[in-house]
Formats: sequence, structure tokens, C-alpha cells
Amino acid sequence: MDNQTHIIKVLLVEDNPGDVRLIQEMLKEGDYFRFKLTCVERLDEAMKQLDEGVFDVILLDLGLPDSQKLDTLRNVNRKVPDMPIVVITGIADEMLGIEAVRDGAQDYLTKGQTDRNLLIHSIRYSIGRKRMGNEFKKKVDTIEKMNKFMVGRELRMEELRKENERLKERIREMEKR
Repeated sequence: MDNQTHIIKVLLVEDNPGDVRLIQEMLKEGDYFRFKLTCVERLDEAMKQLDEGVFDVILLDLGLPDSQKLDTLRNVNRKVPDMPIVVITGIADEMLGIEAVRDGAQDYLTKGQTDRNLLIHSIRYSIGRKRMGNEFKKKVDTIEKMNKFMVGRELRMEELRKENERLKERIREMEKR
């Protein structure tokens, strides 16, 4: 491996051995990217892997022995909200795909309609989009914190101005006496 090759760590959550082999074949080492694949068959195993390991992306089937459909995605997204998730499932349902993206998936791919180039493209761009989204969210959070600080500061300044006016008034009253 030369120094131009990037390693992408993938957690594949898939219970069908045939689909696992197909995805492993699709993600064999390429010119610029190498994939380190960790495969699990169940959602509970995926959750343990997410506790123990660091991954760049999750390839997630929605039909697992211990979880089905969008609940699978929602549970994973709650566990690792900053990690890109690519749903790769046998369910060719456009509405389900739209809901999956709304619920946090970066992409929705249908098995049997996905080739090597599409899968690699989806993984790479999902990682990039999620990273950009996370950076944007951090900047928005920072701006909101700054705004709260400035509003708080302005309120404190206004309180100090009022207190200053009260002190001046008391001094004037004392001088009159």
C-alpha cells in the first residue's frame, strides 16, 4: 500500500452471508481507497462494536433478526448521531428511502441495484456530507453560544447602567440633604 491509499473503516450490519460476501467483493482494495470491513449480523452486535471501535461509516441493512425497518436506523443513529450511515437493504421502497434519509441516513441503496462504483461513491460522499454537516452544526452551536453570551452581557450591562443611575440618584438626594 502506498501513502496515497486511504483506509476507510466500515461497520457492515448484515445478516445474509451472501450479501456480506458480495459487499466484501465490492469493497476489495482499489487504487485510492482501502476498506477495513467489520461484519456483524445483529443490531445488538453492532451496538457493541460501536462501543468498542471507531468506524468511518456504517452500512446498515434494515431487516435484521433483532430489529426491523426504520427502528434499526433510528437506534443506530441515536447511538452514534455524528457517524454517517448508508442504508443498504433489499427493500426497494422509495418512500422508505426518503424516510430513512429524513431519519439520519446519508444514503439509501437497494441490494441488486448497487454496483461497486455506486457503493464506493455512496460511502465516500456520505462520509464527506456527514463531516460537513457536523462542522456546520458545530459552527451554528458556537454562534448560538456567542449570541447567548452577548445577550447575557447586554442584559448585565443594562442592569449595571440602571444600578449606576440609582446610585447617581441616591448621591443627588444625599447632596440635597
